[in-house]
Amino acid sequence: MDISHIKKRFLNFFINVATSGKYHQKSEFGLSDYFIRYVLMNFIIISGICILGTFAVVNFRKGWYFTSLVCAVTIIIELVTFILARTKIRQIIPTLIIAVSYVLMCVLITWTGEAEGANFLFIYFGPPLAIMMLGMGYGITFSLILIALISVEMFFPGLLKKIIPGLAPFDYHLDFSIRMLVNYFILLAVMIVVETTRKTKDRIVDAQRKILEKQAEELTAANKRLKELSRTDQLTKIHNRHSFSSHIGIIWKQSRRLHLPITVIMIDIDYFKKYNDSLGHIEGDKTLIAIAQCMKNRLKRDTDFLARFGGEEFVCLLPYAEKADAENFANELVQSVENLKIPHPACEHSKYVTISAGVASMMPDVRNSYIQLLNEADRALYMAKQSGRNRAVMI
Repeated sequence: MDISHIKKRFLNFFINVATSGKYHQKSEFGLSDYFIRYVLMNFIIISGICILGTFAVVNFRKGWYFTSLVCAVTIIIELVTFILARTKIRQIIPTLIIAVSYVLMCVLITWTGEAEGANFLFIYFGPPLAIMMLGMGYGITFSLILIALISVEMFFPGLLKKIIPGLAPFDYHLDFSIRMLVNYFILLAVMIVVETTRKTKDRIVDAQRKILEKQAEELTAANKRLKELSRTDQLTKIHNRHSFSSHIGIIWKQSRRLHLPITVIMIDIDYFKKYNDSLGHIEGDKTLIAIAQCMKNRLKRDTDFLARFGGEEFVCLLPYAEKADAENFANELVQSVENLKIPHPACEHSKYVTISAGVASMMPDVRNSYIQLLNEADRALYMAKQSGRNRAVMI
């Protein structure tokens, strides 16, 4: 027989009963106030039924029938509350039922004067009720107040009645008061240990939560950097072809919905292979960077988009631009690159590095796609090269 398995099942059953089936709602690292209140509520119900049952039998044998009846009714209320606490009803409702039923029972029994010592039920059940209703911190405070009151009455009988008129003194033997005080100190110590443990574990939870939040922030920042790297050309630090493909798809749909044109400029550095063969790839990379930054600085609107298309090719997207404005902008790009005056020892038409540009504009609709627009811009670039380079051609 597997003893450990039986012990585990018994423990789970006990926890399930003690917490009204809500054990899963406790904190992952320790007891929460919510969990503690459920345990205390069920503990009070179970222990209260046992105490009240004994109390009812003893008082019935003494002839105190009213007290026995009150205890029996309270037992029935506690049984109903125990069943009610295991439903989906809010926890405050059974808690209030327990508190009100015990208070009424103590008042009724004390008022009739039948049962001696019935008023001490307030002291037995007061702190746990305070914990359930107000939390562990208030329960400890309430316990300290009661300990102080009992201590004052023990050593200075009748003093409380003088200080607070109308307050009945705790008229009991010294040995009984000492036992009550010792029991109360034990209860207070237990509550302090539980509260200290809970707060310590809460601090651990807070520390671990902060660590997790920091790790989440670092992960978010890393993902953001990774996303930027995946969309940025590492040499020129402008957008890459993947980023352009994603962006033009979005702009195309927006333009089709708004019935506005889109313009694309395909750009190629003239005789760039010869430039690399003459001066080397290191100089070629420097020239690519310089031209990319030059064209990027010429962008006029936030919606304008420049990307490296591949090798020595670039592409510029001008959403909602008119044909005339797009053509003027393309000519400005061509002129600005030539004004950089980067020497080109193998260029056939100029001493400096130049570019050729092909411009195409289209009104998006369901009958075409941005692929057609790119093909048109590429065809215009081919015409610019055929007609002498260092120029922009629009079709």
